Amino acid sequence: MKNSKFIAVSALIVAYSCNLPASNNLSGTYVHNGKNEYSVAYDTIRISPITDGKTYNVSEHIGYHPIKDGILRPKEFKIKTWQATWDQEKNTLSENQFAQQFYYDPKSKTLTSGSAIFLKIKDN
Repeated sequence: MKNSKFIAVSALIVAYSCNLPASNNLSGTYVHNGKNEYSVAYDTIRISPITDGKTYNVSEHIGYHPIKDGILRPKEFKIKTWQATWDQEKNTLSENQFAQQFYYDPKSKTLTSGSAIFLKIKDN
């Protein structure tokens, strides 16, 4: 009897978890490292929900080494913050000020913006 109750409760928890919208999994910390002929960059994006569930605070911390004449220069930093809107149907997080749009893949826990892929390393 105890086992059947445990199984029933476990099944309800799993069913509930599977029905949660993907946006609940969106908040967290994501990282991306990239290199091109102009710089070596280390980006961190932190996403946290605002109370309505459709709007998020986004903070992007960018550390990069400029490359000039083939020489790696000292590391520089930038921080950008903005609010973005979640589109559940398209799995996208968009904002207008910086013309940023991120596609969220809940299976791989990644955000993609252009050719940059940000990997989720921490849930909020």
